[in-house]
Parts: sequence; structure tokens; C-alpha cells
Amino acid sequence: MADNKSKKASKKKSGITIQIVLGIAALAAIAFMTVRICRLGIIPLRMYATLAAVLTAPAVIAAFVAGIIRFHRTGYVCTVIVAAVAIMLMIFSNNTAAVISGGSGVSKQKDTFSVLVLMENDAKALSSTYSFIYGYNESTDVSLTDRAVIELTKDAQFRPALKGYETVKDTVDALLSGKVGAIIFNEAFRPVMQKVYPEFNTRTRILNSYELESDISAWTAPKDNSVFSFYVAAAKSADDIESFGESEVNKVVTVDMNAKKAVVTTIPSQYLVNIKTDGTGGREPIAYLMLGDYNYIPQALKDITGTDVNYFVACHVKDPENIDFTKLAFGEHVKYCSNMPYDVLASLIRTEGFDSDGWEIEWKTLDGTSSTITTEVFGISGTKVIVPDNEG
Repeated sequence: MADNKSKKASKKKSGITIQIVLGIAALAAIAFMTVRICRLGIIPLRMYATLAAVLTAPAVIAAFVAGIIRFHRTGYVCTVIVAAVAIMLMIFSNNTAAVISGGSGVSKQKDTFSVLVLMENDAKALSSTYSFIYGYNESTDVSLTDRAVIELTKDAQFRPALKGYETVKDTVDALLSGKVGAIIFNEAFRPVMQKVYPEFNTRTRILNSYELESDISAWTAPKDNSVFSFYVAAAKSADDIESFGESEVNKVVTVDMNAKKAVVTTIPSQYLVNIKTDGTGGREPIAYLMLGDYNYIPQALKDITGTDVNYFVACHVKDPENIDFTKLAFGEHVKYCSNMPYDVLASLIRTEGFDSDGWEIEWKTLDGTSSTITTEVFGISGTKVIVPDNEG
């Protein structure tokens, strides 16, 4: 009998110890999570106490219940559930922080250049292309192409024979028609070429690729972070957000955080802007604005809106027409990148999610509908574009 009592007492003591450990783990996770969420800066200061109470209440209730029935399995279950939920929420808050910080403050533009050959070409390596003529687009991405050639020369251990073409389409035509054996191709233009040649991916293959980085330096930060403008470019799909392609939604947003005022200017994707790369290039639809050098974007936007744009936010989302910074923060949008500092982006998320009441928002559209024409874009004829009204 004494042994049985001793065993029961030992079992109860062990159970209490487990509950205490799990309770401490839950409280530690809740404390960490509360601090983490507060440090994110996406929740107003006035809500900190409410947040702490909401997060702590379940643990306190569970501890009370477990204390009443501490010698019963239900006590264990309550404590385990609270601990598990607290830990999962801690992981969630940590991931949210990673999403926001991972996409903000981008200072480099990434471009991928590939060596393309025809699918039936026997070349297995760059060394097999010694006798090839390489085609390239000589009107855009000139300095990047030069860098790609340097990398190519290092890998192949010979400098390839080059032939320039005026447009991306002309360059691709030269490969498909057999005029050149290979081309140096900016992967940002792949979606565009697939529209012209649906069989583009099946007729060509990548022999080698080079990822090139460039500084994003031409964007001017605002004097006061409470008043600033940013460009939003949104597309439905993407592989690499930092090598952004064609955008379906384009907006310039100017906000005054103190006055609670915003002006949202929507720009149709066919609207013509000056797209420059390395000082070359010409007027193309704004949908292709981020195909070029990001450092030319502020001037291109100022030309059509009259606004000094401080930041960009490029995002790949399920529904480009309904971009939500709160959803972006919690990972509901696919991917995004921005040169906007973390604290500025956090203030937008905080405002949209919790402080949106009382804001005065003016909506504008650059339509230019009086001068819709059909022209050639990137060497592709028959493309409908919108010319600004003041040029109609």
C-alpha cells in the first residue's frame, strides 16, 4: 500500500512538473510574440495593452483551469494546447517580420541574362559555341549586355563573335531563323516574347545564365517620412520578384500621414512612358516600365504625373486590382520587393490595417483615351497604346 501511495504521489508530482514546464513555455512564447509584434511597428501604440491582454488571457485561463484539475488529464490537455498555440503564434509573428523586412529596403536590381540556342542545337557547353555568331539587342541594356559578355568570355575562354540587332524581337528572330547560332537574352523579356512566339520556350533552351546586380541609386528619399510618394507595379505571376517583368496594375500614390490625405493615380498599362535603359530606349507602355533600369523610373513617372516619386513597390499577387499592404505583410500576396525603408512600409501597413478611418483619398486616372493608337512595341507591331492627352 505504501508503495502504491508513493507511486501515485510521484506520478502527481511528475504531472505537476510537466504542467509547470509547459506553462512556462507558453508564457515565454507569448511574451516573445508580444514583444515581436510590437517591434514590427504594424500595430498602433494604443493597441499594445489590448494585444498583450488578448494574448495572455488564454494562458491565464488555462493555468487557472489546470490548477483546479491539475491531477487530471484535462489539466495536461489545456496546458499543452495553450503551449502549442502560443508557439505557433510565435512562429507566425516571426515569419511576418521576415516577410516585411525581407522585401523592404531593396538596394539592388537583379537581371538574368541567358545564352539561348535552338532546342535542336547540339551544343552542350559554351566551349561548343566557338564558331557561333552571338546575337544581342543593341538598343537596350547595353552596359548589362557588356557585363554578360565579360562573364561569358570568362566561362567559354574565348570572346564570342557578336552581331547587334535593333530590338529584342529582331534578336530572337535571328536565332529562330538560323542567322545566328546563339543570342544573349535578358530573361525579363521572356513573357513578352512568348506572346509573339507561343512556341518560344519549346524551340529554344538555355545553355548558360548570368545573374547581374546593379545599384538602385537614383530614387530620392523624402525630406519627411510623413509625406512621400511611391509607385506600385503589380503582376499576377513571377518566378523572381527582383527581376520584375510586365505589370498589369500601375499606380502612383502620394500620402500625407499627418494630414491623413492621399492621392492615388492609376495609370493604364498601355499608357506610353519613356522607358530608358543605359540612356537608350524609347517610349513604351508603362506595363514594361520595370523591364528597364530602375534608376530611370522616377523621371519617367515624373514626366507623366508631375510627381517626385520616392519609392517603388513591385509585387506579384493573385489579384493585382486589389493590392492590400496588410495582406502583403502577412504573406497573402505571393512576393514583393521595395526600396521603401522598413519603418515607412510598416507605417503604411499600420495605417491601412488599423488607422484607415478619417482618411481623405482622391482618386485619379491618366486615361488619354482621346488618343488611343496602334503602334510597334519592342519590335512587335499592332500593339494598342495610349498617348497622353497633352500629346494627342
